[in-house]
Amino acid sequence: MKILLINEVCGRTSTGRICAEIAAHYEAAGHKVKIAYGRNRDVPAWCEKYAVRIGNDFSVYAHALYTRLLDRHGFGSRSATKRFVIWAENYNPDMIWLHNLHGYYLNMEILFGWLKKKTHAEIRWTLHDCWPYTGHCAFYDFTGCKGWESGCQNCREYKNTYPYALFKNRTKRNYIRKREAFTGVPNL
Repeated sequence: MKILLINEVCGRTSTGRICAEIAAHYEAAGHKVKIAYGRNRDVPAWCEKYAVRIGNDFSVYAHALYTRLLDRHGFGSRSATKRFVIWAENYNPDMIWLHNLHGYYLNMEILFGWLKKKTHAEIRWTLHDCWPYTGHCAFYDFTGCKGWESGCQNCREYKNTYPYALFKNRTKRNYIRKREAFTGVPNL
């Protein structure tokens, strides 16, 4: 079986180590495993055989700037995501396991457009934080916000919480776009 894990980092920090340990487990069972990641080129030596980078430092910085200026986290990195989808389609995984998708490296609409077409693949998603179902933040519990329950209308913390946005508050539109992108994936 071919397995593809997607995470912000590979082999570093909590989610990166989790993905690397999953990869090692499946490889030991005889499966072929790759970890697609977007940030931090410094991949531990024992993880290099799994690592496939999505984009480059420039695309990460451009996506971060796009987020800071326009509050469009998860909607930048179009070219990097398109190139990755071409690679992933050629790899043709039987299982796709999503982890942290935020981190200035992926375009959600392009990625999930591809996932919706992968009807033969089992798709898993481990939620390590709240970002997938909010219009902006990764951890709403720090401020006691419950805006995500009604669609993130107008985030009062968009300048103060990751992913930081300086000028625009597009939490409502981001919430709608994420919901549209993330729903309707077969085998999820």
